Amino acid sequence: MLRKISAAFFSLVLLTLVNVANSSAATIGPSLQSRLSGLASSASVGTVIVTFKTTNGLQPSHLDVLRSVGITKGYTLNRLGMVAVVATAGQVRALAASPSVRSVWANDRLDYFDKETSTLAGVERLKTDAALTRANAGLPVSGAGNFSVVINDSGIDATHPDLQLGKNVIQNVMIVTDEQTNNTLVNTPQLNGFTSLQVVENVPDTDLNVGHGTHCAGIVGGTGQQSGGLYAGVAPGARLIGTGSGAVLFILNALGGFEWSLANQFLYNVRAISNSWGSSGAFDPDNPVNPTADQGANAPAQQGPHVEIIDHVIGKGKEASYGDTVVVNYTGWFYKPLALKQRGRKFDSSLDAGRTPLDFRLGAGQVIKGWEQGVAGMKVGGKRTLIIPSELAYGPRGAPGGGIPPNADLIFDVELLNVK
Repeated sequence: MLRKISAAFFSLVLLTLVNVANSSAATIGPSLQSRLSGLASSASVGTVIVTFKTTNGLQPSHLDVLRSVGITKGYTLNRLGMVAVVATAGQVRALAASPSVRSVWANDRLDYFDKETSTLAGVERLKTDAALTRANAGLPVSGAGNFSVVINDSGIDATHPDLQLGKNVIQNVMIVTDEQTNNTLVNTPQLNGFTSLQVVENVPDTDLNVGHGTHCAGIVGGTGQQSGGLYAGVAPGARLIGTGSGAVLFILNALGGFEWSLANQFLYNVRAISNSWGSSGAFDPDNPVNPTADQGANAPAQQGPHVEIIDHVIGKGKEASYGDTVVVNYTGWFYKPLALKQRGRKFDSSLDAGRTPLDFRLGAGQVIKGWEQGVAGMKVGGKRTLIIPSELAYGPRGAPGGGIPPNADLIFDVELLNVK
């Protein structure tokens, strides 16, 4: 009896040790695992994405782990807790043994999805479902509102009549990485140490080779202008943002779009991200795309009414802080999400004939709360748009004199001229 108990106890201990060992070992992606088989430790495996076990982004200790195996440069994805590096087989094996590493994955190519997208998203049901129409006060669902949708794909051609930059495409971001990332990491002289992925914003056309991101953006929120409404998107009132590399899609491209979206979530009130692509094979929770998508889904929403700030020009002069007296030019319109550039009737402007710039002291209550929030942090020479909900404007009473009715949302273009 004692022998049986001892044997059972030994088996339990052995099982526990095996489980502990497995839980501490990082997952190596299947294509990388196949490549490693029989490969000498000094042989390069190209670009890999190292995902760390973290709930608060990339930390200096994570970079120390990379340095400990001889990796001294790479592209960091700070909010995602990941780094893209060029590694040898030996370095991958060493990283996989680190208790700080969740997974090591090859920068695999992803496949775009086309006709499957509409079915998976329930587009046809949304257009025809009577219950949804009733819930929307009898009107078709348009997607209009003070939020934005990111199309994380090959990019958007925002010169297309259905998808115009400055109209329904409010931002278009080029992620500066492509299928030559391996060579870029090795040969770029200015890449010394670890650096963030670079992006270029407000690019009219980021979908330079593939067209898939433009196709997806059209499905989500194309106006249908070019086809007389025949090919309008399911939510033609939506405010769209494109993120993409303009080329073939690899994992690092997709991660760059997520990283930018998380960094700019509150600036653009990002509430949805479209990802019409994937890879073959079984689902693996340690594939770097999957914990990334989970972070996006669980990102906290900004609480309460807030000003939406859209910067057009970043100033180079003195920054406006509470207590400073600022001098601004401005124009204000009633905010109408479906109107051209979301601007309804103009109600005031310092640029009108006979008017002069406005000066006020930040934080002194001399202007509406939305202006206090929206102007603070600007630098002299900067230009931005402020979308201000009624709660931070004139509220349920409206403006004295009746020029602005109760519960009116407003939109302003503001230029900071001076800080005193």
